[in-house]
Amino acid sequence: MSLALSDFKTVVQTLHELLDVIDREVAETIDSRDPNNVSATLAPRASAELLDAYKAFTKYSDKLASFAADPSDVGVTLIGGFHETNAIQVASELGVADVLGDEELPLSEIAHRVGANEYRLRQVMRLLVNRSVFRETHYGSDVFANNRLSSVFLSAHEKNLRGIVGHWADDAYKAGVYVVEGVKLASEKKCPFELEHGTTIWDWFKTPESALARDRTNKAMVGAEGFLHGALIYDYDWERHGQEATIVDVGGGVGGAAIELCRRFPKIKIVLQDRPSVIEAAPKFWEENAPECKSRVTFMPHDFFGPQIREKIFFMRFIIHDWVDEDCLRILEPIRDVIPSETEGGRLYIADSVLDEKSERLKYMLDLQMLTFTGAMERTEVEFDNLLKRAGFRILKIHKNRGFCALIEAVAA
Repeated sequence: MSLALSDFKTVVQTLHELLDVIDREVAETIDSRDPNNVSATLAPRASAELLDAYKAFTKYSDKLASFAADPSDVGVTLIGGFHETNAIQVASELGVADVLGDEELPLSEIAHRVGANEYRLRQVMRLLVNRSVFRETHYGSDVFANNRLSSVFLSAHEKNLRGIVGHWADDAYKAGVYVVEGVKLASEKKCPFELEHGTTIWDWFKTPESALARDRTNKAMVGAEGFLHGALIYDYDWERHGQEATIVDVGGGVGGAAIELCRRFPKIKIVLQDRPSVIEAAPKFWEENAPECKSRVTFMPHDFFGPQIREKIFFMRFIIHDWVDEDCLRILEPIRDVIPSETEGGRLYIADSVLDEKSERLKYMLDLQMLTFTGAMERTEVEFDNLLKRAGFRILKIHKNRGFCALIEAVAA
């Protein structure tokens, strides 16, 4: 890929704009700008301007690297990225962030507390520090501490990413060995996960040996709320259908998104639907995290390929991307059978990433994640439009927000 002079100027201009936006939006204290401060954060909800600037910065930085750096260096770095995943997995599973807490500790003490080989743990920590996860008091000191990035691996962090680490670095990583074979298949019937396990991920989740994976998948979905779905709660007026509206959360897990909706909108009611094994764990999750909201939730074991209940508002977040088109139709058509018309207030909301030329790297990573686990995909606006038309829906609007995924508002056609 080549870059024109105008692209270089755009990179420089974007950097200046990004710094200006951050300067306006970060918390007022100097400490809030310090990446070594565990509690350092941007403003509670960054503006769209800031997020657009960030996306532009990362996009043009990648272009700049592809042009200015030796392509072999860039290529080898990309190829070796799995070592960074391994390092995060080691630190997460050993609980390094929890051991450090608010302290600065020597490597020998960390290794002793987590039960690790000191010399090998040093290699892991060096790589993570290089990637700005954890900090070393000074290079070669072997004294480490938490920082902003490592704080999301603290078990006490409300939206900690430790469940995602296991879900991606273990479950997806192992199935990833079969991606080449899966891509070469003439048929789309089997995905890499099926090639590894001999069954679909959904049937595997029903087996006793999947208990650990099921648990961390549920935790991964809760941990993902912070960076995937938070803006959906704040950037859309969910009370527009009435303060006491009932929202059917189709395939809603234990309620990671629904719990935020209930906290934000104190009268909204939720019908939480998912597989029996998932719904069984949901009441405990709500009792521990939002007992004041639990009375507004109906916990409903449900097969979303079967008949749906009659309600006005249906919500699905990160469901459609799990399935190929034909299976999506089997999910959508039962909703189409019962949903009221547009004038009667019927609405289908689909929260999913919508791919376009500005999409960030993570969305394309998630696209490959879907290929690996289910053989499905992330979709473009055109692909969503075609799919929903086939299911008997019409897109009213795609609501962009400050989060990772868009909110597609659809009505019965």
